[in-house]
Amino acid sequence: MDPLQSKKRKRSLQAMGMVAAALLLAALATLYSAGNKGSLGWTLPDRPAVTEQTGTVSVEDLAQLWQWSDGELRGGAANSRWELRWLAKGMTEEQALKLPKQLGFADKGVVPEKDESGSDTGILWKAQQQEDSGRLLVTAIRDSGEAVDQVQVVLLLVPSNPAQHLGLEETDGRIREAIRAIGATSEPLLSVKLSGQTLHQDSVERLVKAAGALQLDKYEDEATVIRTYSSPKLDASIRLVDGEKGADASLQIAMQQARSEKQKDEPLNLTIGVPLIAGEALATQVSGK
Repeated sequence: MDPLQSKKRKRSLQAMGMVAAALLLAALATLYSAGNKGSLGWTLPDRPAVTEQTGTVSVEDLAQLWQWSDGELRGGAANSRWELRWLAKGMTEEQALKLPKQLGFADKGVVPEKDESGSDTGILWKAQQQEDSGRLLVTAIRDSGEAVDQVQVVLLLVPSNPAQHLGLEETDGRIREAIRAIGATSEPLLSVKLSGQTLHQDSVERLVKAAGALQLDKYEDEATVIRTYSSPKLDASIRLVDGEKGADASLQIAMQQARSEKQKDEPLNLTIGVPLIAGEALATQVSGK
């Protein structure tokens, strides 16, 4: 990496703060073109980064994101690649074990995992189930930063294609009800990622205008442009720190760079994150209609 690029990356990390920067850097460092037309590869940790997310994606946010993306991605919102992730903190191990059954999983659906590195920090178990709305994966994690008797639970939904807007909302409501039913007191924080191919050359600008968004941060290299925004139209938020100043980000958009004049006229890969782009390995194959 040349000195100018190194300084630019360092400034970005300082602006985002140590916690949020770790999440963003993971996305930036591992974003790559997967080689096939219409394919965008993301490699991010299978464990949730400890973030400063302060506001969850609301039902209204889901509706906004669906509406905004429907006219900007080939095939519309329904034929794009969605990923919904809930982070529920402060559960006891006993409560966490009750969650899969509360969600209707089979009794033998929980698969224990060995602790990582022989320590108390690691994945305790995983459970997954194919549902009408898509594939739902539940992971219980003991974190060294939590109290001894508490764990984090991550729920990941990869919706079926085509996705159903109502199905996303219903799954969110069902998960929140199940968490309350097992006696957990904290509300889960939902984040959303959506990937597809652009329908217009100015799809990013159109999305930003629809969101009334203000740009907070930008990363750019020869393959990708990733911008972070604050939008007054979104409830989801994550705290970004720059010295004594602070800002709440609620929208992040990653756009593939055209590498030739010919490619400028072709659909390009686009990923939207609310409030930030995060997740495990993801390669999308989206064909327009």
